[in-house]
Parts: sequence; C-alpha cells; structure tokens
Amino acid sequence: MSLAGPSNLPTTIGTPAFFPRLLANIQEATFGTGIPLDIVILQSILLCFISGDKHLILRASEEDIPHVQRIAVTILSSLFGVVTHKLRIRRPDSEPQHSLFRQTIPNPFLRSLFLPGTPSSSSTLSSIDDTGTAGIPVSKAEKRRSGSRSTTKRQSKHYSRSSSFANDLVNAPSLSPSSPHSDLYEDRLRSVPSTISGKETAASNPFASGHSSHSPTFVHSFLDSVPSQESRDLKFARIPHAVVLSGLENASLPSQRALIKVLAEKRIVLDSQEIEDEEMDGVWNLPDGFMLIYVCPLNTRERPAIHKNLLDHFSMSATVNLTADVRALCKHLHLTPVLTPTPISQSLLHDLRAFYHHTHFPAQLKLYLSDLFTAVRHHHKLDGMWLTARSMRDAEDLARASRVLGCDPTGMELVRETAALGETSTNADEREVDKFFDVMDEISWDVAMDVGESESTDEPIAVLDVSEADIARIVPRAMTHRLRVRDVDDEIFYGVMSGAAFMSANDDEKPAVKSILVQILAEV
Repeated sequence: MSLAGPSNLPTTIGTPAFFPRLLANIQEATFGTGIPLDIVILQSILLCFISGDKHLILRASEEDIPHVQRIAVTILSSLFGVVTHKLRIRRPDSEPQHSLFRQTIPNPFLRSLFLPGTPSSSSTLSSIDDTGTAGIPVSKAEKRRSGSRSTTKRQSKHYSRSSSFANDLVNAPSLSPSSPHSDLYEDRLRSVPSTISGKETAASNPFASGHSSHSPTFVHSFLDSVPSQESRDLKFARIPHAVVLSGLENASLPSQRALIKVLAEKRIVLDSQEIEDEEMDGVWNLPDGFMLIYVCPLNTRERPAIHKNLLDHFSMSATVNLTADVRALCKHLHLTPVLTPTPISQSLLHDLRAFYHHTHFPAQLKLYLSDLFTAVRHHHKLDGMWLTARSMRDAEDLARASRVLGCDPTGMELVRETAALGETSTNADEREVDKFFDVMDEISWDVAMDVGESESTDEPIAVLDVSEADIARIVPRAMTHRLRVRDVDDEIFYGVMSGAAFMSANDDEKPAVKSILVQILAEV
C-alpha cells in the first residue's frame, strides 16, 4: 500500500485513518535519517499543540530520561520546526549557605531557561547543563575555560563569549570561585541564527515571532554553528518556542516559584537587586503557543517532586517506555537532521486547530467529565487534592484535541503502556488495563463505526462530536501527575486498626495510580 501524501491528510482529520497516515508521512520523510521516534511522545506533543497553551510531563525510568529528552527535542525541531532549548538541572553537591545567594537564584535560573543565548551571571557557578545543541562533545580544556569564564566580573555591556560559555546556575554549592566545576556539559553550546533554517524565514514558521534585523544568534537543536557575536543587546533577545527540561525537581523553591509566575503571567520579568546585574534586567513576553516539557523520573504511586502549584500548570502527562531500537538510535544521534519541508506543516496545524475550535462538547458529557473528577477526588485510596478547576478545563480541551486526531479505539489509548521486550502481559495491572479497554471498546464501537463510514467521502468534517470514549481515554493523562496513592497511615482509622508496634505497609503492595483510575473509569 502506498503512503498517503500530505495533501490527503486534511480529508481524514477526525477519522481513525488520520494519525496512521500522518505517522506514515513522518516515517517516509525521516527514512534513513536515523531520527528516533516514539508514538506516545509524538501524540502527546501533538495534543498539546492542537489544544494550545498546554505544557507536558513525560515520565520515564532514570536511565531513559536523557533519551526521552533528546527524542522530544528531535520531534519539536525536526518534525514541527520549532525553536527548542534543552536544559538539564543537576543535583547540587550541597545546599547554598549564603542568604543573599538564595535570593538571587531565580534570575539566573530564568535566564538559563528562557534566554539561553544571553551572558551569564558573573558571581555564580553553574549546576545547569545547557544542552541546547545535541550531540557535540566538549573537550576538558573547553570545560575549564567555561568554568573560569563564568566567574569573571563584567566590565561593560558588551561581552566576548565563547561557544562553550556556561549558562547560570541553580543551587550552586558555593559562592567561592574555587568550588568544583566539572561535567557541566553533555554537548557543545553553539550559537546559530534565530530562524529555523537558512532557507526558512520567520514568516513560514508557525511558531516564530516577528523577525527583526537585529535578532541575535540563538541556540537551536539541529543547525550548524556560526561565529558567535562579540556583543549582545538583551532588548533583541528571542525566547525559544519550546523548552525541554529535566531535573526540575533539583531546582530551588524560589526558582520554581519564579517559573510559576512566568507561566501564569506568560512573561519573563528580570529585576535584579544587584548593581552589576542591572544591565541584565528586562521584560520579555512568552511566544504564542509556548510549550514547556518536563521529563521526570517515573513513580507510579507518587506525584512528580516539584512545587504543587507548578505541577498544576502541566496539563497532561504520559508514561514513556522506550524499546531497545529507539535507545540505540538515541545513542547514535549526533546532529538532528534539518527536514525541509517539515513533515507537520503550518497549514496542517492550522487545519487541526480549526477542527478543534469547531468540536462539539455536549452538556451531558461535561456532566460525565465532572462525575469522573468527583469519583477520583473522593476515592479513598487516592489523594486528589490537586485535581483543580484548571485540570478539568485541561481535560476538556485535551478531549477535544483527541477527537480531532481520531477516535480509533485501537490507536489512541495513551493509558496503555508499551510492554517490555521479551515480557508477557501476565501481571494483574495489565489485566486491569485490558479489562478497561474492553469496556471502552463497547462504549465507542458505534461511534467508531459512524466515523469509519464518513471516511469514504472526500468532504472535510465540519463539526466533530466528542464521545465518552474520547473523554475516558484522555482524562487519565490530565489526572495521573496530579494524584498520589495514599499511605496506610493516611487512613482515618489507621490508629484503631494498627498499633504502634505494627510494621508499616510495603510500598510495593500499594496499587498504582493507573490501576485505580482503570477501576474508576470502568465503574462510572
């Protein structure tokens, strides 16, 4: 069977055939390039882009976090053509002792996160790995030069900055220049033009802001480096349209609160109290459609270990289990190829958003969504305190986006996890998931048949109706990262049922959040 061309994609939006055809186009465009792809990551990013102004959490095992981060950057930069910045925050060796240092942490953190091409703070040492350009190792001599350069006093507003200059830190162990400064980079930090490629202008990029002739060079994930500028003017600094971040749990509390403020106000405000940092002050608006992706360690029973208000700004989460083939591709990926044109074009995204805005969400299904949240919030085994009004709005928006991608009951289960290679689905948790999807197949069978019949026509679908199946598939993605399984001692009658000398329950005996959600979805 021949692969469907991009021109055929808009006619299948909202049908079970859409995403398989889109995936076939992507595989054809990336054939022979060595780009690692993961369907769960691709679907999750696409859902966030369609629904707009959504941030994503990707949960993976500790050893897979660097690979997942690299795949996300590759998908954003190569498939969507989005200017992307990658950052890893390392755990500090010790807590900072100087009180003034604690107060000045948020500004360098925000500069490293949103202004990666700007000069770093002069009085701090970096505990942030800025890996904006993937796959180019840096020599030890360059690391030493980077460490020594980060402690130099600024003398003027103009800077001569090497390509390996370190960004600012979070939670540095000391204010002393003699502190250890090693293993700061995974890749070389390079400055590149702010456009997506030399042949593509800002106007052709669906996520690019207005282009200026004074635009500075910018860290991008897949372009070759160019000579860095000798001076920078922050008023022309450009914000990346996507940031892929790992190690956010290692950031200090003031830094996380500063990030909360940025995401809430959609602007970056740097107002330093230090005289030498005044020239770094300014206000920058986040680009339209900005996306923050946080890659965190997987814990099936606990929330990600970040500030709870910050956690609420992430609209959805997805569990990523990489196969051995994808891991091998990640290890051999040095430079992300430039794909021209991008497989997911600007016109296709506009079509998807147009269908999204015309999606019909019946009042009865809003009541069903509310019932699901109520059942989860009051379940005795779950701590649902952070199922907020924002989370319900996110679930509704993501259900609409899920409907636009298609309602195929065999292709859109973001709850189901990929089985490990060589293993069989014999544990109780997987049996519960299979039971849930048997229920969901019964719910969505008639809906799927109706959509399948409409695929034979070439006319675009004007209005898409959200179904119960769409809600039930996407709601766990809006809930899971906001929930935790209660401990035994959280029970009201724990003191009556258990004495002081009783052994505490083993965490391995507690059910996973996912399995509890499966039971609730099957009952409501």
